[in-house]
Amino acid sequence: MKTFLLSAPSYVLPATIEKNCLFLQKYVSGIYLAFFETKACLEYTEKDLPLSLANFPFRYHIHFPLDLKWQKDGCYEAEICFSLWEKVKFLSPWSGVLHPPKEKEKLQKFVDTWVDLGGIAEDLLIENIKGIDLVDLWPVVLGTGVNVCLDIGHMLAYGQESILHLSGFWKRVKLLHFYGKETCERHYDLSFLSDAGWNFFKKILTNISDQTEIVLELFNKKDFLNSLRILRKKQKDLGVKFV
Repeated sequence: MKTFLLSAPSYVLPATIEKNCLFLQKYVSGIYLAFFETKACLEYTEKDLPLSLANFPFRYHIHFPLDLKWQKDGCYEAEICFSLWEKVKFLSPWSGVLHPPKEKEKLQKFVDTWVDLGGIAEDLLIENIKGIDLVDLWPVVLGTGVNVCLDIGHMLAYGQESILHLSGFWKRVKLLHFYGKETCERHYDLSFLSDAGWNFFKKILTNISDQTEIVLELFNKKDFLNSLRILRKKQKDLGVKFV
């Protein structure tokens, strides 16, 4: 039986990252540091990211900013993301999730700059998002060694199922984003997931590696706890274990 690691955003409660960790420690194995706003997150101090975060038994990873402009060649965006990575290096993040640019040249420059700064290409996870299903970027993925964060809600909402057939796709999937559905960029809890969605989820679990991390990507306590309850109830039907 496969075992999958559950993770949650650092903003399930409208509170500090530390208070979120205190709340989430009895529910999940990992924390996704929601660094969504470039300026605010670059200005984080030890008050926002206390050294005590390292005392929690979490695997941490970063979600890089959603407001990256991608106006030039991708170098500037890589510098921003690497600065955020360095800011939480004391937490030994295992990966960073990136909403990629449409242009493969910009993604290539981003990865090249990331590596030049001292980063590891394999630590980068590019996510399928609205308007970018990763198909056009796949040559860069294969050529650089970056990996994939598969957002199941985006895949279902925007008809991106074809990405599952990309060459070498499954071995690149290191993280899942999971929730009921996305409408107008809002995430709904798992009670909204269709039967087809559950079938896709079961297929995905069959194909990805044991110990892959799954983020319940919900941003309020009620939706998170309801989704966690539903997911744990589904363990037997899915034939897997969530920890």
